Amino acid sequence: MKRSILLAIFAFLQFFTSHGQYDWDNIPVPANAGAGKTWKLQTAASDDFNYTFNPTNNVVDFGPNGNMKWYNKYHNLPNGQPNNFEGPGPTKWMQNHVAVSGGNLNIWASRVPGATKSFTGSNNTTISRPETRAGCITNKTRVKYPVFVEARVKVMNSTLASDIWLLSPDDTQEIDIIECYGGPGNDDRNSYFASKIHLSHHVFIRPPNFKDYQPADLNSWWSKNGVTQWGGKTIRIGVNWVSPTRLEYFVDGQMVRVLDNDAIQTRLPDGTWQYTYPAGVTSTGINGQLIKENGYQKMKIASSLSDAKNKSNISVIDPFNYLNNGRKFNKEMDIIINVEDQSWQAEAYRSATTEELSDFYNNNLLVDWIRVYKPVNASAANSAETTSSVEKPASYERQDQATEKLQVYPIPATDVLNISQSDYVEARVYNLKGWVMLRKDVIDQKIDVSSLKKGIYILEITKASGETVKQKIVISE
Repeated sequence: MKRSILLAIFAFLQFFTSHGQYDWDNIPVPANAGAGKTWKLQTAASDDFNYTFNPTNNVVDFGPNGNMKWYNKYHNLPNGQPNNFEGPGPTKWMQNHVAVSGGNLNIWASRVPGATKSFTGSNNTTISRPETRAGCITNKTRVKYPVFVEARVKVMNSTLASDIWLLSPDDTQEIDIIECYGGPGNDDRNSYFASKIHLSHHVFIRPPNFKDYQPADLNSWWSKNGVTQWGGKTIRIGVNWVSPTRLEYFVDGQMVRVLDNDAIQTRLPDGTWQYTYPAGVTSTGINGQLIKENGYQKMKIASSLSDAKNKSNISVIDPFNYLNNGRKFNKEMDIIINVEDQSWQAEAYRSATTEELSDFYNNNLLVDWIRVYKPVNASAANSAETTSSVEKPASYERQDQATEKLQVYPIPATDVLNISQSDYVEARVYNLKGWVMLRKDVIDQKIDVSSLKKGIYILEITKASGETVKQKIVISE
């Protein structure tokens, strides 16, 4: 009897440990799930790497407590067969460059003296460079919009890429969560890119008529005042894949970039928003080209995202219709985490040197956790899948129409408040002494509150008709 009781307690504790506690439990999801929605954790695709997986030369599945979430190579072909792509440029992905230990996923790079790899350069010439060996893993659970994917990573202090990305099985649709060349190099040859995080995506036509589009606007290389290199920094970074034509990027819980069909908004280094749309293309067909200025896609500036959308007639998702599907991200995607030596970096002699690669610490990508959420109806949130601490909408019941609810969310907010109804045009925010602290137009049912300090306020929103409602809000840092 005692043995049975002990076994039952042990089984309960094992279940509780593996299903009830995650490293991110006290970190709110920063993205908006939508009116009447809340976020639900997708446990199959999420991992906090609190287990041990040792390097191996073999292709194997791995995960916590026998729950196989990953395999230690680049994603398989659509038919499930192995994909023999070794990696871009001089990269050679190796199974034995992946491990889980110390509460982190570890993916690192190395070099064997004398080993080289050839690849095709930008002018279709063959280039040979020292081979860079690195690790790559793929999640066994695919994701599709609407979905929020976020990871906590320590960016490598290396000129190599620290990467987390989404890729469709047929390699035609790609969303990059983080692509960061975080180290300047011993001679500062990579100092420009070390201060940037590339927030981007790709759409492809695959060989024999290969074509590749990705946003080329200057703002896609995102930077922040005070950060001269991302290498060595631990950050949270995520993408809210809202719909086939809308992507929202988050860094350390703050929204920093939005692509919405044919316009873009980006948080500039000083924290202010800039709203842009393409200045033009030579054609919107598959042979079209971007119009560039100083090496970057030429963009026009608008007063708001809605203003940019009204003025734009060029997709920022797929301007040349490579996907031939209405210029949309519409396929489920694999989650891939890897280190790589990109061909364009290698061609420009910005690859990590053999001397730099001898420093294992600087060339080891650490991922503390990765979490995946889907929006669900708030009433259905308490089901078998685990829910996290999420920012939930606060409801205000209008006195003149008790059956209809106005929702203001998230509460607490950091940068943007969302309004569930579209007929409000102006917002004022008062402190508890009654002083007006902020006056803003309501644009796209959103209010920019990023200038407010942490505290409790009263929000007053007004319709064009003059009707107003008030709601208590909370601003957090």
